[in-house]
Amino acid sequence: MDRMHPRPRAPHRVRGRWLRLLAIVAALAAAGCGAGKITQTSEQVSAVNGSSLEIGHIQVHNIYLDHDPGDPAERARLAFTVVNTSGSVTDRLVSIESPAAAVNILAPPGALTLAPGTVLAAGQPIEQLIEPAAPYEPITVALSVSGGLRPGLTTPFTFVFEVAGTGTVAVPVDVWAPGEDVPPTREDFTAA
Repeated sequence: MDRMHPRPRAPHRVRGRWLRLLAIVAALAAAGCGAGKITQTSEQVSAVNGSSLEIGHIQVHNIYLDHDPGDPAERARLAFTVVNTSGSVTDRLVSIESPAAAVNILAPPGALTLAPGTVLAAGQPIEQLIEPAAPYEPITVALSVSGGLRPGLTTPFTFVFEVAGTGTVAVPVDVWAPGEDVPPTREDFTAA
């Protein structure tokens, strides 16, 4: 063939290039579909009744409002476990505040101080694996909730620590059914 009339390309070569280009575009489109999606395992949380909060070296776990359905809707207790994960810093729970409740922390002197590696609990027992570094008896945080409690809704609470600072968390209500066996941590509910 001469320069004016070049030899025509074979149809299978053209088809092969188009197929490769189409495969690349399809791969990019499929990869783009997965980008930015929220997976079910991206943020796993523990299987407990309550919320969790982390403020520096302080972790607050299983935070929930403990309410007896036989009591007035305004009366409840705040349950939680605080862990001081620091190896060298002592901290202290200064206060707990909420725009929806009056908070009354009932604790013996010094019970709100968290030495490094110790635990503080309210409304639930402290599990000790070695020689106790914290009191066995949990503190009590009694609440008077304005407007009452409603299961399924959350109430904001702010935890204030002397060193770690302040953190706010939405706390759910945990209510047990009338007639249900009362868990051991709730037997002294009337004392709060």
